[in-house]
Order: sequence, then structure tokens, then C-alpha cells
Amino acid sequence: MPHILLLGATGYIGGSVLDRLLKIQKPDITISVIVRDSDKAKKLATTFPGLDVHNKPYEDHQLLVDLASRADVVFNCVKISTSLYHNIISSLNITGQCR
Repeated sequence: MPHILLLGATGYIGGSVLDRLLKIQKPDITISVIVRDSDKAKKLATTFPGLDVHNKPYEDHQLLVDLASRADVVFNCVKISTSLYHNIISSLNITGQCR
């Protein structure tokens, strides 16, 4: 089953990517998102019950590694600082997902 990891799903670009992914409407696709804001995470989980929503900070290196290692595709749409960017990219590099 294809697995997609989307970072930045509640932002302008990430929201547009999520919208397009959800319109594919293939039941065998798993879409995981990491959302820092708990209210936004609850809203996404409620609005899209099939979405795999994780309410955690992007600094959670182990979560990034775990989700990225299961993903076939990773979309990084996060507006981030240099240190946060380093954590995300290093997590994806560990799993071989950064190409």
C-alpha cells in the first residue's frame, strides 16, 4: 500500500498539496501528516478521518525517521528555520528518502 508523508499540511502550499492528494481518492493510499498546532491537528483528524495525523513538533527526530522510513514519497512543505531544516533533512537522509 503506498504511503505518503506530508510535512506542512496546514500551511498554504502544504494545504494545497494535501487537497490534491485527498482528491486522488484511492483507498489503498496512506497519507501521514505531522502537525505542530494541536487545534489544527484535531481539525484535520476530524475533517479527514482516514488521515494519519501526528500532533508533534518537527524536532521529534525519531518520529520523522519512523514515518519517513515507511513512506514511499515525502513532501516537505514546511516553512522552517535553518536548525529545523537540518533536523528534517537529516531524518530523511537516515531513511534514504532525501533524493
